[in-house]
Amino acid sequence: MKSFPMAPQLFLIFILSVHLGTATRTGLSLSLPGLTRNGSKGASPSFFLSLFFLGGIDMAKFCCFQYSHKILPWRWVNTYEFTRNSCSQQAVIFTTKKGHKVCAKPQETWVQKYISLLKAQKQL
Repeated sequence: MKSFPMAPQLFLIFILSVHLGTATRTGLSLSLPGLTRNGSKGASPSFFLSLFFLGGIDMAKFCCFQYSHKILPWRWVNTYEFTRNSCSQQAVIFTTKKGHKVCAKPQETWVQKYISLLKAQKQL
């Protein structure tokens, strides 16, 4: 696997954070593509993920800084995963059938139901 120097990657992160205006001390918050603040696609601006670069671009990890305030339609859900222990807050990250990632609070009833349904599908 080809390795790249970290300086260009860090410079790119800096440029993106200045452009987006959402830099954090340890990562960069990115909104999912196709979502608008005015809700024209029925989505909330609270679908945010933070992308951390640890040791290079190949080792990106996702952490959530904000949760979705809306229930994700079941027909959109494809898979789920839990955030890593290194993240500042626990979350469930649902991946939609279109590949979008949505952060959800693990304690929410709908989140627990979706996890149970996905586990049941996996066992079939």
